Amino acid sequence: MEYKIQTVRWWTETANSYNSTIQAELTNEKRRIWTGLLLENAPRKENLRVLDVGTGPGFFSILLSARGHRVTGIDCTPEMLEQAKK
Repeated sequence: MEYKIQTVRWWTETANSYNSTIQAELTNEKRRIWTGLLLENAPRKENLRVLDVGTGPGFFSILLSARGHRVTGIDCTPEMLEQAKK
């Protein structure tokens, strides 16, 4: 149980800085690279329903939803989910 508490605490404390990193990656080459990798390995369907476990600020959710897929992101910290909503 202590491990879970430490994990939640760490991600809570780093939510803002981690989100800044993710936002930067959404504007550079990593966005294209990750989108390609995700779509190469995803089922070949027009509209996927995706569960992003540990979504953090929502990097993969953003990439997939931008392609028209329905994505639900979950995370263990409310702070990360707030970052994803932004």
